[in-house]
Amino acid sequence: MTIDFEKPQPLMVDGRPHFTLSSYAPVSITLSVPALIDEFVESTIDSILAGLDAGREKLEDSDWVHETLQCDSAEQFRQIVRGHLKELNDQVRDENRKQLAVEELSLRLQQSVPESYLERARLFVQENLERQLAYEGRTIGEFARDNGLSTMDLDAWLNNEARAAAEQQAALGAYAREKKLTVDDSELGDLLGLPEEGMEEYIELAKEDGTYDVTIDAALAEKAARAVADEAKCTYHYETEEEARRRFRNMKRENQ
Repeated sequence: MTIDFEKPQPLMVDGRPHFTLSSYAPVSITLSVPALIDEFVESTIDSILAGLDAGREKLEDSDWVHETLQCDSAEQFRQIVRGHLKELNDQVRDENRKQLAVEELSLRLQQSVPESYLERARLFVQENLERQLAYEGRTIGEFARDNGLSTMDLDAWLNNEARAAAEQQAALGAYAREKKLTVDDSELGDLLGLPEEGMEEYIELAKEDGTYDVTIDAALAEKAARAVADEAKCTYHYETEEEARRRFRNMKRENQ
């Protein structure tokens, strides 16, 4: 029988919770590497052509290919699409490596996250979801319906997402402190994914409106996440062509 022990509350140091980890050694993760099969390439080409209100027969028209697609041939266009998809796969792989590493790190958290922090995380997760859905032209109610979630299910899902996010932030903060990581203003653009142009004004505004410390904390968490991912011990699972075809068929069914 497994007994779940409730973790203690963190000590408060200078008004902030002091979190610790059971270990600061590199985490171990298993990372899936997707295969790029022809079906994904051809499906992407179909989507591009549909956006241009053109059919497959246009690829046989060398003048159209040159003028519209800026390619010397249909085969060159196909290789460009394949290269772009490979870059996307690599980006997803790298992002998954970071996410998996941070999730694994959070399991080492020695304290529970205070309720006030969970409430803030819940608000952040819900607002983030609503912004993303608004961009897609959907509401949170439609999101729940599309995913077969009742109101109670949606509430539980948001709470779980908020707890995971809060625990990951706490673990990253503990890791950053242990490793003596710091962030200065010159790193904010890269760490927060913001353009360098206008960064000085952005920083000044953050200092004026009292959000500078929050900005630094977010950048420090990202710096810690990158470090955790970089040093993670990875076992790679390379997707087979059959697994990729199954994934492709599932995606096509979901989009119908």
